[in-house]
Amino acid sequence: MIAERLEGSWHWIIAVVATPALYWFLDMLGGWTPQMRFLTTAIIADMALGILRSIKQRSLSSSVCRDGIIKKAAYFLVVLLAEQVGQGLGQAHTLRDIFVLGFIIVEALSAFENAVAIDVWIPEGWRDYLRSILAQLNSKKAAPDPDGVATEERLDRYVTRE
Repeated sequence: MIAERLEGSWHWIIAVVATPALYWFLDMLGGWTPQMRFLTTAIIADMALGILRSIKQRSLSSSVCRDGIIKKAAYFLVVLLAEQVGQGLGQAHTLRDIFVLGFIIVEALSAFENAVAIDVWIPEGWRDYLRSILAQLNSKKAAPDPDGVATEERLDRYVTRE
């Protein structure tokens, strides 16, 4: 009898458990600000382009996806910590916004790198600037490109595309 009553009540569980938990988490993050919305958008764009890149390169891996999801979840935990430290210091959202801006930059550059890898055309005016940023990032990563083509070569190839 109890099982029958609970069978169709998944929406009740979401309304009573998940919604207050999400509200509490967002409140602890300092609210759903435009910066947080932009960070979430950058994360989703990077994940989508990363999946498209791995499909194109035939290197889709659940462990790589899992590691990326864990890293992006950790971003929100770091933002949570930064917000709470900022509140403790009486700085409101200043510290949180610094971390959010840094994560937005990292995610946007990663999304751009994934876009270049899947042959998205890049305006010529951005070529040298983005090449230098991506070269610095790739030299710090020290990870070889799976297809053997460096990011700079891909930029040269696709910047001139019309």
